[in-house]
Amino acid sequence: MSGIFLSFNKSELPLKSMELLSRRGSKTVLQSFESEIQYVYAVSMQQDIEKDIQIERGGVLFLIDGTIYSSPLGKVSSIAHLELAYKAYRNNVACYLDGDYTFCIYDPRERIVLFSADVFGTKPLWFSLDAEGLSLCSYRSPLKELGCRYIHR
Repeated sequence: MSGIFLSFNKSELPLKSMELLSRRGSKTVLQSFESEIQYVYAVSMQQDIEKDIQIERGGVLFLIDGTIYSSPLGKVSSIAHLELAYKAYRNNVACYLDGDYTFCIYDPRERIVLFSADVFGTKPLWFSLDAEGLSLCSYRSPLKELGCRYIHR
């Protein structure tokens, strides 16, 4: 199994949520960042972590589950595609990608979070935005365990 998880939450991630996420992939990696008012957690549950989670020197976080087949940017890895497309097209990045994917980009300098699934929704992406913050995941159960009440796909 594979997937991604990202949460901007006012409290620490419950241990049970981490246990649920760790059972989803053989190489689950948690990156956590503390900002002024929230915790930011990014998890990749892929076989090859280096290809699916990346933090750019400027602090931009890229997460991807799946494959980007082609774009006007040439032949590069899916995570590199995502980074190059974001630099070229910013908020319109999803319009220029073709593939079977779910992605999330967190840019703290611009104070934006972009997330999208491919046009057919091949890879699931659940999200919740409530008083506790924004959380998104490839699976619904970790969001429920986190206490998210309004979960959408």
